[in-house]
Amino acid sequence: MSTQQNPQLVRESVAEFAASVWSPSPATSRPRITYEEVVWALSEIEASPRATITRGGESVRGEPIWKVEVEPPDGAPEATTFVVGGIHAMEHAGVAAALSLLRRASAPTTPWRRHRLVAIPLANPDGFRQVEADLAAGRVRFRRHNARGVDLNRNFPVGYRRVDGAWRPLSRLQSSGAGPLSEPEAQAVDAALASCTPDYAVSLHAFGNWIFLPYTGKRQRPAGYSELVRIARGMADRQPGGGYRIAQVGRLAPVIAARGSELDHMYDTYGARAFLLEIGSGPRPFRPKSWLSPYAWFNAEEPQFHSDVERAVAAVEHLAEGA
Repeated sequence: MSTQQNPQLVRESVAEFAASVWSPSPATSRPRITYEEVVWALSEIEASPRATITRGGESVRGEPIWKVEVEPPDGAPEATTFVVGGIHAMEHAGVAAALSLLRRASAPTTPWRRHRLVAIPLANPDGFRQVEADLAAGRVRFRRHNARGVDLNRNFPVGYRRVDGAWRPLSRLQSSGAGPLSEPEAQAVDAALASCTPDYAVSLHAFGNWIFLPYTGKRQRPAGYSELVRIARGMADRQPGGGYRIAQVGRLAPVIAARGSELDHMYDTYGARAFLLEIGSGPRPFRPKSWLSPYAWFNAEEPQFHSDVERAVAAVEHLAEGA
């Protein structure tokens, strides 16, 4: 399933779009990274001769969902890695990590010498912008969904289950949408996966310092479980200051099983060795200000935010070495 797009909009460059973007004045507070900063970062990446940026789709409210492809400098790619960030509205650490990966991949000293990197750094721009507006206005809100109130992490076909009826108490937190790929943001991610058929795929979330493996929606071990564990351990070992824990979500506890996740979709539908990173440790016990701020749960204050992002980048760049 793919979104219908205006061909003229598809041809628009990020730099052209960036000229029309603005961020609200932070009367109260600002996010760790603003929407304006995201778009300008993409416009800088677009200047690299090895980077191609296209509109991979549009959000419910018509915001572009940018797909970035960075070709390796040392000849034809031996493998392709796909990265998606910003599935959930508040998880700005994943967006920042995806942009950092793209900057480094498009630089002359790229670690991605023989791998192609394909990314959607911000899959849920409507949610991202709403969080920014909340912070500027001083509103304390927990936001996870897209503009239609759908949890995109539950809108993919593999293991999809409609959250209604007996499951209605969960619907406000984990609404799965009218059907698999009902949401344009999930369609854009699926279309990007279909276009690049990745060897590796990573979804960047927050928080918990985890590397999660398929499956998220069931206890069954995936067929390639031992290989996934081996690669995940290599990713964790690359992280400065200690590596993430490794687990299969579907075997942790039934209450947190994630049916219809992009992780399971990347693994089952596209055959990618797929991972989900939960960036950062979450609320700080000795920082009371973070206890009552949902945004702070997912995005630590600086300089910890930058450190969390760089640890995630180091983990993903292990894949550039051939894992």
